[in-house]
Amino acid sequence: MGHSAADTTIASPAGTNMAIATITPITAKSVEASEKPAQKPKLTWREKLQKVINNITVEPILAAYIMPSVLSGLATQNLNLEKACRVNMDYGEVVCDALTRRDTANYTLEEETVQQMVARMAAW
Repeated sequence: MGHSAADTTIASPAGTNMAIATITPITAKSVEASEKPAQKPKLTWREKLQKVINNITVEPILAAYIMPSVLSGLATQNLNLEKACRVNMDYGEVVCDALTRRDTANYTLEEETVQQMVARMAAW
């Protein structure tokens, strides 16, 4: 073990069986050298892809499936209501626009008829 000028050696008194200890002061340079993380090995594109595939769980895929399903279901419901009102029941623009805006105060009978038709169609 080499000694630098900064090393301090403590010797035992003469005639005793004690070991000699060397104390080396900690410097910023020695701390930096000991804290360096080991460099990660370079991964090929195939290894990176495999790592990504291995880390994918069910939850993101499930969310990616459920969100569009819910949104398309809502759009389909609105389309069915519009179609039943305008085409099947032939209520006219004023009534159907009011039902689309959910302004149903004066059109409760028409709203009920349209909803029953859509429910029968969905059940079929």
